[in-house]
Amino acid sequence: MAGITGSTNTQIGNYFELKAAHLEHDEEKYNNNFDIDYSLKHLNTNHVHVENFDDFYYQKYEKPIEEKNAKHKERRQYGRMHKDFNDYKQKQINSGRRKKKGKNGKDIMATSEKDENRLALFRYGSFEDQQQILIDFKNMGFTKEETLRAIAKGLDDHVENFNKKHTNMKVVEHFTHVNEGSAHSHGNLYSYGLDKNGNPFYDINQALRAEYGDRTKAQMDKNGKFKRDKDGNLIERKPNVKELWKHFRNDTDRSIVESVNKELVGLAKTKDKDYTPPRFIRKEAKDVGDEHDRYKEDKKREESRKITVKSLNKMFSVAHGRKTEITFKPDNSKLKDKSYDEVMRAVPIILGHVVEPFVQQMEKQRQRYDELKPKVDEFEQRENELNERESKINSKELELNQREDTLNNREIDIVTRDINLEKRINNFNDFVKDNRKVNLSRILYDDVYNTHKKRGELDYFHERLEMLEQEEYRSTAKPKPKEKDFGPEL
Repeated sequence: MAGITGSTNTQIGNYFELKAAHLEHDEEKYNNNFDIDYSLKHLNTNHVHVENFDDFYYQKYEKPIEEKNAKHKERRQYGRMHKDFNDYKQKQINSGRRKKKGKNGKDIMATSEKDENRLALFRYGSFEDQQQILIDFKNMGFTKEETLRAIAKGLDDHVENFNKKHTNMKVVEHFTHVNEGSAHSHGNLYSYGLDKNGNPFYDINQALRAEYGDRTKAQMDKNGKFKRDKDGNLIERKPNVKELWKHFRNDTDRSIVESVNKELVGLAKTKDKDYTPPRFIRKEAKDVGDEHDRYKEDKKREESRKITVKSLNKMFSVAHGRKTEITFKPDNSKLKDKSYDEVMRAVPIILGHVVEPFVQQMEKQRQRYDELKPKVDEFEQRENELNERESKINSKELELNQREDTLNNREIDIVTRDINLEKRINNFNDFVKDNRKVNLSRILYDDVYNTHKKRGELDYFHERLEMLEQEEYRSTAKPKPKEKDFGPEL
C-alpha cells in the first residue's frame, strides 16, 4: 500500500444524544444498520478522559464569568454582568451576527455556527485500506481480531496524544469503532481558554487562533510577488480561519496515521515480521466521504442479495416440505451464492419450479386454517368472557377498597373528636377549680372585713392589706440588673 490518509471532522451537535443513538452499537436497537458488524462489537473501546466533568466545565467556563462579574460589580458596571456562561456566549454570538433581508423584506439575524463543544470524528484510512491491511496481516499469521485490536489501540493513543498536545482543546470522552466501515473514533471535544479581557472562549475558532495563530504567512501582491516594507523585510500576516483549520487538520490527520502505524509495526514485531506501514498522504474530506459512500452502497447491495437468497430458500423449503439450500453449481445452470445480478437473473428459473408447489402448499394451509377457525372463534369467545369476568371482579375490588378507605377516614374522625372532647372536659374541670378558689377568697375577705369593721379597725385593715399587696409584688417582680461601675467621675 503506497499511502493512507487520516481524516478529522468536527460539527456542532449533542454528544449524549449521539451516544444513546449510535455509539454503543446496541444490536437490539440498531440492527438495521448494515455498516455494523455486531460480531466484532467487543473490539470497540470507550474511554472517559475527564472524570469530574461538572468541575471541568465550571473551571473553564463558569468561574471566569463569576470573576468578571465580581470586577464589574465592584466598579458598578452592572450592565456588563452576565447570568452565566451561556448568557455570555449567546450575547457574543448575537453581537457578531450580520443582519440580512428576509422574504418579507424585514431584517433578520443570520444564523451562527459557534459553540465551545463539538462532535469530533477521527478516521484512519478508508474501508478498502483497512481490508488491505487485514489481508497483509493475515498473510503474516495474524487473526482479524488481533489486527483490528491494534488499530483500535492506535486510535485510542491518538486521542491521548491529542489531549496532551493541545492546551486549548480536550476530548473529554471518546468511542473507537473498528466494526463499522473504516476504523474511527467519535469524540466529545471542548475548546477552552481566556481572551485578552479574561473572558472564556465560546467557539473552537478562538482555541485554534490561540494555538496556531503564530504561524504567520508572507503577504503577496496582485502580481504574485512577496510584499516587503521599506527596509526590505517580508510583510507577514496572521492566518485566517480557513488556514487555521488547515493547520489543525494537517497535524491531527498525521497524528492519526502515525499512532495507528506505530501499533501495526509493533504487532508485526511480536512475530518477528517486518512491516512497512503506509505513508501519510493528504486527501480532501470530500474524497474520504465518497469512498465511504461507495462502501455503504456495496454493503447495502450485499445485504439485499443475502435477503433475496434467504427468501428463495424459505420458499423452496415450504414447497418441498424440507430444508433446502439454493446454491450455484459450476455450470451456472442453477443459483450460486455469488452476486446480486446473478441471483436476480436466476429468480425466474427458480420461481418456475417453486411457484406451483408453493401455491398448492398454501392451499393446504388455507384449508387447514378453515378447519381450525371454529375452534379459534370458540377460544376467542371464552377469552372475551374471562376478560369480562375479570373486569367485573376488578370493579368490585375497587368499590371495596373505596369503602374501606371511607371507613378508615370515619374511624380517624371519631378518634379525633374523642380526643378533643377529653380536652374540653379537662379545661372545664380546671375552670371549676379556679372559680372555687376565687369564691373562697371572696368569703374570707368579707369575713375579715366585717370583723375589723365591728372593732372599728378599718384603717388598720386597709393598711395591712396594702402591706400584703406590696410584699406580694416584691416577691413576684424581677430583680433589676446591677449597674456597671465605671469608676469615679473625672
